[in-house]
Amino acid sequence: MFPGAIIFIWMAVTRRFDEIKNMKIPAGITIFLIIAGPWYWEMYRLHGAAFIDGFIGVNNIVRFTTAEHARTSGWYFFIPVLIIGFFPWSALMGQAIWSALKTKESKERKTLLFLFIWAAFIFVFFSISNTKLLSYILPVYPPLAMLVGWYLDRSFAGYRLAGWSIGWLPGLGILAVLMAGGFVFGVKSLPEIRLGAFALALVIIAMVSAVGYFLKKCDVGKAVWVQASAMALVSIIMVTLLLPPVMSQFSSREIARDFLTHYDGKTTVYVSKFLHPGFTYYTDVYGNELKSGADFAKEVAENRQAYFVVRQSDYMGLSNEERRALIVILESDQKMLLKR
Repeated sequence: MFPGAIIFIWMAVTRRFDEIKNMKIPAGITIFLIIAGPWYWEMYRLHGAAFIDGFIGVNNIVRFTTAEHARTSGWYFFIPVLIIGFFPWSALMGQAIWSALKTKESKERKTLLFLFIWAAFIFVFFSISNTKLLSYILPVYPPLAMLVGWYLDRSFAGYRLAGWSIGWLPGLGILAVLMAGGFVFGVKSLPEIRLGAFALALVIIAMVSAVGYFLKKCDVGKAVWVQASAMALVSIIMVTLLLPPVMSQFSSREIARDFLTHYDGKTTVYVSKFLHPGFTYYTDVYGNELKSGADFAKEVAENRQAYFVVRQSDYMGLSNEERRALIVILESDQKMLLKR
């Protein structure tokens, strides 16, 4: 759907509907069916109408029209997500888009316009959607990266004349300050990430300082390499110092393994919404999803045997009487295995 819509809008804006003649549509459809067809067929064979209802109905239509996560349903949600997700190149994003839209070169302009329409369509479409997840706008990053790359490539030819640094360093500085504030908040919530957050802060401070130095020298190439190298260091720090200390708090792996040692293989299982995807992956037991605290309390009130895999906060949200009806089998990393 998205590629077709983006291409159609681009052809309409540039008045190039004759490009349809150059598209290998039958071959494209054939390749798509060869690659994707077997998966769709197997899913339908295994799940029948439930696959159609879930994959097309729930995951596409219902999620677009209904807010599944109230906290992220605002139209503005993807603005900070885009700025942070594209950091540090988001400091150049506005300039790059503005410069691309102003370019007069006919051949370049059509390509740049296509990249802009690609990015804008994805961003606007999912901003309108009532359900918003961080991963939804991942397709917006490739066109933005190409736009910023084009913009930087032009800067090598005439840095001072074009005034390329007007927003780069100030924008980078502002974003770095906001990131630092995020680190402080994160450490307060998760003290375990203190070392990783400190290392990230040092890298970002060093990056901003070095970029400022090279921009003052009008050496755009070295400024670009500094940012790219800094982001490589950020990735290493995240997977070695930042995420490992808190991995168990967000992963369902350990509670899933513990569950399998106690499960009798037949009793009904209820799983907290937050834990459900990981729990299903690690146990191959789908279970019934508890979408809210009200769902949890309702199932506890039912006088029947059942297992519950929930977060500690879900358990504490029950009344004293409801908690007394449950047996705590085990508790680990703020997750609990309970039995009714």
